[in-house]
Amino acid sequence: MITITIDDLAVGIHNIEVIVHDTFGYTSSDLVIVTVLSQGSTTTTTTTTTTTSDTPTIDTMTLLILGGGVGGIVIIILIVKLRKGR
Repeated sequence: MITITIDDLAVGIHNIEVIVHDTFGYTSSDLVIVTVLSQGSTTTTTTTTTTTSDTPTIDTMTLLILGGGVGGIVIIILIVKLRKGR
């Protein structure tokens, strides 16, 4: 958890962005827009979070489809070679 004290912000709109990187190459950022109004007014806060990866990732389903396709091709080649050998 990251805690930032904003008690001393002047009246106005402030963009506060935190960016973190992990050891797997993933990056996550969070942008918080804080509007500080004069005393007696209400405030508005907007938060946006973005997660990205610098490294390509392949999910499990893609690996299964690729493995099944390669396995199917190998089986077809073996069947064709066995039939030609007879």
